[in-house]
Amino acid sequence: MADADAGDEEPTDESAHDAIYSMHGAPWAEDDYLELVQCLRDGLSEAETAQRLRRSISALRARAQMMLPAGHRRATALEELRTQLGADADYDWRTPVMAVAQADGWHLWTQADEQLLATGWVAGTPMAELVTRIGVSEPAIVRHLLGRRLAMNVDEIVSRIGLVPGGDLALRHALAAGEAEARVWCR
Repeated sequence: MADADAGDEEPTDESAHDAIYSMHGAPWAEDDYLELVQCLRDGLSEAETAQRLRRSISALRARAQMMLPAGHRRATALEELRTQLGADADYDWRTPVMAVAQADGWHLWTQADEQLLATGWVAGTPMAELVTRIGVSEPAIVRHLLGRRLAMNVDEIVSRIGLVPGGDLALRHALAAGEAEARVWCR
């Protein structure tokens, strides 16, 4: 969901934009939310917070909105979250995030999940085992590996940890390989 709020400070130089927003499109994990909370508690501005998290102000506002009970406006969500965090040192932002995740069908990657995935990736743990250990779908693991830039593409994932035998992704990968082979054969 794009948010065209006025006041976003967007760099004009393309390389500066890439450096500042290098996490654009990457999945959010618990560490990202914790960093956002810390930035707000430390009194950082929207622009400083965006630079520290390497995300756009619009992305920060969208996540802050998720961290608040339903009904908060996106344009003011960062300041409302800052106020909430200041008023309640033990504010539970996870509950509204988990409600959104469940309703929208995505997984909040906890620090423990991240550690299991990183360790499994380095060790070459088979995909089927990672699915069981972390308790998420195979596509969620693939998206997370790609989004966190642990893997550059699906072929790298397949060669390192494989896919669930007989699973949808294994079938899609085999079909894609077959199509590529057929294109070469037909030429």
